[in-house]
Amino acid sequence: MTTSAAGPRRPAAPGRALRAPWTSWTSWWAQAAIAVLGLAMLAAQTATPTPLYARYAERWALEPLAISAVFAAYVIGLAVALLCLGGLSDHVGRRPVGLAALTAALAAMAVLALAGGFAALVAGRVLQGLAAGLGMAAFGAALIDHAPPARRPAFAMANSALLPIATGLGAVVSALVLVGSRSVAASYVVQGAGIAVALAATLALRECHPRRPGALRSLRPGLVLPAAIRHTFVRAGAGVAASWSLVGLYLGLGPLVTTTVFGIDTPLAGALAVASASGTGGVASVLTVRLAARRAMTLGCGLLLVASALVVVAVTSRDVTLYFTASTIGGFGFGCAFQAGLRTVVAAAPGEHRAGVLAALYLVSYVAFGVPSLAASVFAPLVGLESAVVIYAGLIAALTAGSLVLGARR
Repeated sequence: MTTSAAGPRRPAAPGRALRAPWTSWTSWWAQAAIAVLGLAMLAAQTATPTPLYARYAERWALEPLAISAVFAAYVIGLAVALLCLGGLSDHVGRRPVGLAALTAALAAMAVLALAGGFAALVAGRVLQGLAAGLGMAAFGAALIDHAPPARRPAFAMANSALLPIATGLGAVVSALVLVGSRSVAASYVVQGAGIAVALAATLALRECHPRRPGALRSLRPGLVLPAAIRHTFVRAGAGVAASWSLVGLYLGLGPLVTTTVFGIDTPLAGALAVASASGTGGVASVLTVRLAARRAMTLGCGLLLVASALVVVAVTSRDVTLYFTASTIGGFGFGCAFQAGLRTVVAAAPGEHRAGVLAALYLVSYVAFGVPSLAASVFAPLVGLESAVVIYAGLIAALTAGSLVLGARR
């Protein structure tokens, strides 16, 4: 063992050999920025097709049920990835999984840009879901890995703020490119360029999570939920499910509601409805991070109840101003509840299972986001779009009330 003026040099602690010796404030912030970029681009690419659905329906004479099948393809790809691959980066590292996810996302952009019919659209959406499910848990865990212990709550908040903000921006950018270029393919080219930048940046991501055996075993479908945190996960997950169900209303049905119910025939209107809910949610995550998680969850659920009631009034009275007001209020409630749930789960999750636990929470989020929206799309032709939205809003209220009941039990 060598010595220096500062005394003997201690050997590295077991399991920490891959941790880079941060030499400056900038270095670990740069690593966190890479994780943020990867996470943001994976979230943004999922919303790219949303403003384009009306064009697809017009171009290929697709029925509402076919559009629902396209949406379902994304949810299925996402669920498969989260169930089978969500914990993979806990074993093989964050960087290789992140690179694979961004490569899949880039392939999805190519498939969707060149799509000539319904089958290619479904294939592209499945690829998008696989990319999101594979990469969001890996990049989310990498972001927390690189945070100093004292700042991990703030980095958990960044996780919760990034997803809704990036999702909303992805929809808006896609709509703006479509309006400006009148080309569906151009939206995917623009998003693909951003994904390519994130892919190149991820090559510089330093691995600070030690590899460990069990990678093949982790591919078996299932959720990584250590017994010690299951009760905490259920309580937090109920609020997360309620909040994401509201986003599903705007992301899944928003464009159809703006064109059919309110008669606004522009892709930008549906994208703005998505952005007003998800973007406000990201802002709320930042503004309420200093609140105790329990209080933030209660506040968020209260606002979700108000928003679900306003959605019903807006749709039945055909008041578009009230509809956007409901999306803003609901977005704030979504941000409060989601960041509170994520912060609670991250604080309880053991480091060696961090990506797997995050994948389980993301699965709850996207099932709550996708399944009700898909069901509403299927039943809308039978009961009418207005009735489907009213029923959906009632489901949001029921989930929110259930979350409040669980939260009241310590």
